[in-house]
Amino acid sequence: VCATGYTALAFFLPGEAPFKFVMVLVLLSLLFVGWQVQQIQGRGLLESRDTDYYYLRVADHEFRGDALRSLYLDTDWEGAKFRDHDGIVHPYTQAYTLVKAWKPNARAVVFLGGGPHVSPMYFHDHLFPQAKIRVVEIDPAVTEAAKTFFDFREDDRMTVENQDARLTWRSLREPVDVIAVDVFDSLLSPPFHLVTKEYHQEMYDHLTDGGVMVTNLIDGWGRPEQSRLIRSYVKTVQSVFDAVWIVPTKGGDEVQNFVVIATKGTPPSLEQIRAVAAKDPAMVGEWVDKIVTSVDPGEDAVLFTDNFSPV
Repeated sequence: VCATGYTALAFFLPGEAPFKFVMVLVLLSLLFVGWQVQQIQGRGLLESRDTDYYYLRVADHEFRGDALRSLYLDTDWEGAKFRDHDGIVHPYTQAYTLVKAWKPNARAVVFLGGGPHVSPMYFHDHLFPQAKIRVVEIDPAVTEAAKTFFDFREDDRMTVENQDARLTWRSLREPVDVIAVDVFDSLLSPPFHLVTKEYHQEMYDHLTDGGVMVTNLIDGWGRPEQSRLIRSYVKTVQSVFDAVWIVPTKGGDEVQNFVVIATKGTPPSLEQIRAVAAKDPAMVGEWVDKIVTSVDPGEDAVLFTDNFSPV
């Protein structure tokens, strides 16, 4: 009722139609934020505080019949873990496990973006139990929350650096087998300085031969105006890496997570990926059939650079 009333009110505001449309979006966004805060407070709120970067909340709740513990940064759902078992909640992070087929015996893994640090812990405990894993998370308070509420732990194979991900490659001297990226400025937008050709060249240069970079973007698909972010990102990655594949998590034209897998050298075949997945229960092998191995970004796709990165 309130949303309908505010929307109707916005159309009576002075100004042209585009201004009124923007005001409608602003009012609806404010209503959504208020509703989300109310919903979280009605759940099992465990933590709520301001950090140097975000308004951080941790809450226990039910979602589609599962008991979850979730991390929220500002208004965005950053990640979750099951409270009663050790599986992977989000489909796109399930698809991240495919990288095991690129480097089954990986010794060095870097995670850019920690969130609840659930994915790095899954890699540590299940996917690459022999590897040293370095997590780069800009906010120390997020890492602290991960340790307190999400069973994250540091040890001789798991370390954390609290800094901007762009700085990682200036201090890291050792080659890396796997780079996993999951960094966002907001629900839909990655940081502009982490999608550029120059930054991906830094990652490429630090990978071992046959190494792999996997990341996640949210965009539409189908109509050109609906998918320009993912297509421009693919074009940028293709300008550096030797093979670039995508994994749509839903299919169709709707807005969804796209997992982008980029290889230094020759990637494994789909048959090889299936064979590795069949032997390793830590991999979520169902995502192999969703891999798209040939992506044409289109003529209107933008090459993201340090001088021009309109995300």
